[in-house]
Amino acid sequence: MTREDVLLLLGEPDGVGSGESWFAYGSVYGKGGILFILCAGGGCAGGGTEKMEYKRLVVTFDERGQLANVDLLNKECWEWLFGMGSAGDRAPPCLLVNAPDNALKIALNRDDFDVFKQDEKVIIPKDLLDFASGKAELVTPSWTMGLSEAWAAGTHTLQNQKLHASEQWEALARAVLNDNYGDDLRWYFLGRAAEGLGLCDTALNYYGISRERSKKFVTRCLGGACSIDLPEALVDRLNAIEEKRKAGKCISPSDIQAKSD
Repeated sequence: MTREDVLLLLGEPDGVGSGESWFAYGSVYGKGGILFILCAGGGCAGGGTEKMEYKRLVVTFDERGQLANVDLLNKECWEWLFGMGSAGDRAPPCLLVNAPDNALKIALNRDDFDVFKQDEKVIIPKDLLDFASGKAELVTPSWTMGLSEAWAAGTHTLQNQKLHASEQWEALARAVLNDNYGDDLRWYFLGRAAEGLGLCDTALNYYGISRERSKKFVTRCLGGACSIDLPEALVDRLNAIEEKRKAGKCISPSDIQAKSD
């Protein structure tokens, strides 16, 4: 069976690998859940959890364009959702349905992903350009500063942990930057996002800030929300960056280019 046969049988894929080395087809189903709503003072807020079912089919081809492998994966998980007024949010998906887990994220429609390669340049959306260049800024916690930011970061802890675990690096960077809270854990998350995108020098910068924040009580993540063992985890990340650099997988700052509108 060839690529053309698969296209005729299954239609246009939801994702495609570099050189059309694989096609991905996915679907998502909601299977019900629990929702709580609280109204007071003329406003309402709600939260809950929903059971989701993800299905992903990845069809891989050899260098001749012949079918080489078919991988079908089903996954069910509970996802939280939250809303207040006209705004709302929900947890990131527990399974990427338009690409295999270990694939470079190149989609048929590049708008599906914010960071991609073009003519050996790494295209970064404008809102992440300062982050990619190592110039991100977060409020430094103190006894009188960062209280509202700490609240926002605390409510998004589970979301950020899932983004980290599922290696959704652009989304993780955006979430941390939006919360604007600069304890050691959030700087670590920025470093991990930069490392995941191949921005080794930027990652080292953010990891260094995380190490400094972990030395002080007021700038250190405390309690059960701290899912990463800092600063011990930084040692593993520094070793990983060194290996990435030796393998030539680090992106030079000169190769970063802003995404055009």
